[in-house]
Amino acid sequence: MRRRILTLFFIFSVLAGEHISLSGSLPSYIESNDYIVVGDITIDAGNSSHIVAGTRFLFDGPYSFIINGSVTVDGALGDSVYFINNDANVSDENKWEGIYMENVTSASSFDHVQVTGTQTYGMYLKLSNPSLSNMLINYNSGNGLHLYNSSPIIDNLSSLNNGGRGIYMQESSEPVVSNSKFNYNSYGGYQTTSSYAIFNNCEFSYNDNSTSEYNYGGVAYK
Repeated sequence: MRRRILTLFFIFSVLAGEHISLSGSLPSYIESNDYIVVGDITIDAGNSSHIVAGTRFLFDGPYSFIINGSVTVDGALGDSVYFINNDANVSDENKWEGIYMENVTSASSFDHVQVTGTQTYGMYLKLSNPSLSNMLINYNSGNGLHLYNSSPIIDNLSSLNNGGRGIYMQESSEPVVSNSKFNYNSYGGYQTTSSYAIFNNCEFSYNDNSTSEYNYGGVAYK
C-alpha cells in the first residue's frame, strides 16, 4: 500500500510541475526527475529498485540512502545519476550522509553515478558485492569508498578530493579494481586492513597524509 501511495504522489507531482519530495522505501522504478530527499531513503531486504539516467537525488538534510535489497542505478554517458546536497552551500552538519549497503549481491549495479558532498563516507559497503562502473565519488568528508568484507567489481571509478582515503578496505575485502583514479585525498589514496585487492591500470596521485596518524600518502597496508 505504501508503495502505491508513493507512486501516485510521484505522478501527481510531475503533472503539477512541482519538486518531488522523497523519503522512506523506494518503489521498484524511479523515473528521471529531481527528487528532494527529506528523510532517509531505503531499499529493504527482498525489494528492488531501478533508477534511470538523469535522476538527481537532492538531499535536504543529514539523510542516507540505505540499501539492503537490490538496486540498479542505470546512468548513461552525459546523463548520470546524482546523489548530492540540495544546497551546494549547506553547513557541514546538515550535509547528507552517504550511501550505505549491507548484504547487497552482485546482482546490483551502479553505472555513471556521482556521489558528492557527504559529511561522512561517499559509499560504505558491508558484506556487499555490487558492480561499480563509471563513477565519480568526490568531496566527501570521510573515505570516498569504504569496504567491509566486501568484494565489488570496480571499473572506471574516480575517488577524488575526499577528506579520508580514496578507498579503504577491511575485514577480508577482495575487490577487483580497473581503470580507476584515487587522487587528491586527505588520508591517502588507499589503505587496507586484512584485505587483498587487485588493481589493474589504476592511478594514485597527489594524496596527502598530513592529518593522519599513519605515515603514508599513496598506499598503506596493515
